[in-house]
Amino acid sequence: MDAIKLYKRNIVENKNLVLFSILLTIVIRLVIFYFTDATLHNEHIGGGYLWTGALTDFLSRGTISFTISTLFVFIISFYASQLNAKHGLIRNRTYLIYIFGSLILSSHPVFIYMTPYYISTLAFLICTDLLYSSYQDKTGSRNAYAIGFVIGVSSLFSFYFLMYLPLFWIGFSLMRIFKFKNFIISILGVATIYWLTFVFFLWQNNIAGFLSPFEHLYPLLNNSIETIPLMGEGLLVVIAFALLITISLDYQANSFRDKIRIRANIQFLHITSLFSIIAFFFIILDPTLNLYILSCSITILLAHFFTLAEQKWKIIIFYILILIYFSCCFLNLLN
Repeated sequence: MDAIKLYKRNIVENKNLVLFSILLTIVIRLVIFYFTDATLHNEHIGGGYLWTGALTDFLSRGTISFTISTLFVFIISFYASQLNAKHGLIRNRTYLIYIFGSLILSSHPVFIYMTPYYISTLAFLICTDLLYSSYQDKTGSRNAYAIGFVIGVSSLFSFYFLMYLPLFWIGFSLMRIFKFKNFIISILGVATIYWLTFVFFLWQNNIAGFLSPFEHLYPLLNNSIETIPLMGEGLLVVIAFALLITISLDYQANSFRDKIRIRANIQFLHITSLFSIIAFFFIILDPTLNLYILSCSITILLAHFFTLAEQKWKIIIFYILILIYFSCCFLNLLN
């Protein structure tokens, strides 16, 4: 049996690897948890209104925070896999989305404890599901409102997730539902959440508390190249950028194999990954949030790339990537 058929049978279509990846994910997370300083895990510069107070105190217990974050990793990985099954993103059967998702979201200490970014990542998948369901939908305004509403709710946990709303406006264009009406309705979805939030703070006579997150929106851009991190989280993003270039070039050469709708869906994930990388390095607001969203979007792209591998060089890259993954886990643990 040639290498490609062997690879597809033992890796891409091997259901047993899902169980193995779950066990491996738990082991990796337990090792990092053991060596991670629990006193720092609950500090998040972009925590929203609902991430402060009692919720933060509850999650300050390291074991509870670790357990909930691990549960979210599996939920996000499962949802991403179901997103593929529902919308047919990958034309061949594969279990790689679940495997990649759980392992990537366990590759760095920043993923080990429960953070508001896990809620934003799940919200991103929900919004992406709604977006894909809106393709050429004449009644797309309903989903446009729902996307704005979900982003608004998620921003109550991770405030700067609001900056991903314009990304979905681009998505409206890709799904051929971009209209001024849908643009306004998506904003109204967010406004609904913040109007209710404002009423609550007004009732509490705490307008300053409501305005607090907005006071940190300036400055926006990072103009200092020296401050760009090249180790830790930055190393993961640099590797993701190199992979994104490879995946994008390959997909441009092979996208004709997919239907127009699937090409639009995949293109949205490419744009999301690129936006997350640019935002990580050049937008001051909460770079770790961008790392989470990038991890989610590139998981599906990697699964698409390696599932449809028909050349041996792609298989070689797969095994090299495994070595890089464990090397990064070790380096990040040391740092």
